[in-house]
Amino acid sequence: MKTLVIILLSIVAIIVFSTILTVNRKRGDVLTIAGSLFAFSVYYCIVPIVALLAMDGTNKLDGYLESLIKASGVDYARMFFCFFLFLGSLLLSYNHYYKKNYNRVIVLRKFQKSIKFWTWFTFIVGGLSFILYAYSFGGFVKLIAYAEMMRSFAVDKSTMFTGRSYILVVPSRLITVAAILFFLYLKFVKKNKVTIACLIISLVLSFLFYLSNAGKTGVLTFGICFIVPLLSYKFKHEWLMTIALGVVGVGIINYIDALFVYLATDEFVLEAGDGVLPTLKQFAYPISNVLNLEGISGVSGFRYGQDFITGVLNLIPGVNFSTSTEPTSFFYGGDDWHTTGGTPNDIITYGYLEFGYLGVILMGCLLGSICAVIDRCLKSLNDSFAEKTLKCSLILLFFLVMISADTVSIVREQFLLTVLSICVISSSRKIKLSR
Repeated sequence: MKTLVIILLSIVAIIVFSTILTVNRKRGDVLTIAGSLFAFSVYYCIVPIVALLAMDGTNKLDGYLESLIKASGVDYARMFFCFFLFLGSLLLSYNHYYKKNYNRVIVLRKFQKSIKFWTWFTFIVGGLSFILYAYSFGGFVKLIAYAEMMRSFAVDKSTMFTGRSYILVVPSRLITVAAILFFLYLKFVKKNKVTIACLIISLVLSFLFYLSNAGKTGVLTFGICFIVPLLSYKFKHEWLMTIALGVVGVGIINYIDALFVYLATDEFVLEAGDGVLPTLKQFAYPISNVLNLEGISGVSGFRYGQDFITGVLNLIPGVNFSTSTEPTSFFYGGDDWHTTGGTPNDIITYGYLEFGYLGVILMGCLLGSICAVIDRCLKSLNDSFAEKTLKCSLILLFFLVMISADTVSIVREQFLLTVLSICVISSSRKIKLSR
């Protein structure tokens, strides 16, 4: 069983990597579809393959990895069937909409207007919200010090702030968008001390926000958005260098976790554990989710698309509908999941919870069509540092969507994805090709 699973996962990984290379060769560049497919290969193929190979008499799989050995043949058959449905619908939808939008380009004047508006909107609203948010907590230092504690679902954040200021954490995230947009904004306007100062302020506030939010993924992603464009000036294959840096980055995740704990407790303690398995546990929830689709859906039943609506409504202060992550978290943690921590929904699990196998197809079609339109638009941009930063950010964001696809997480935590996508799509139009 173990050997068969490794062989089948290896075949899927080879197919996905071949598809990435084919798409890149045809399109002439690394685009958002490559980010989504690469995430698929990493989380659904590479992580379980490495885990199964590393398992021996002394190294046992536990945590999310335990699902790899507990799953039955039926569970694995369902998983591979979902892989087939998702990849098939994703690629068919992408190719259809990419060809349909073959003459779509970004209109520079509309693009500049959109960038200018969103740059100042996200800077002013996000910056002020974050400053007020930190002030209500007692300042940036105290906010960062308690960041690790605030990650727990069991903490009532309303008791830690004055009034209802804790809701400012949602608009505060807009500052991370401004940090990316300012590079594009400075390309379109005459640089002066004010705009340069605003750029620096946005970068500092963004870094402080990621620290206060205790998100190691956010910190690493934010850094890579700028590292890849810089590497492109020195290396021909900058994305290969990025993958290498990502592998190295995996090794420092425990140190980042220890840093957050240190800020809260003044104790720098690394989690015990030797070998690759302790690290892989943190990336194994997507494959574990897909292997437990029946068990997770059995907690609440199919949700029939309610999360597409309530996820958006949850943006309204005081509105708190249940999310699709709750049955997933309950499946793993029981009634105490608020204390032990929740589990995100990867894109396949999210689709399955909504409409079963039809939901898996729906998510593949939706993601494929969006990637196709954005990729067609990105092809019309130049290769300045600012535009490379925009492309890199979108590729990384679509990578992350694969492992956290719940509507609430996208609407409340992925402002960078939504705002950048709006800027690109709203600034484009179809043109008639001359004969």
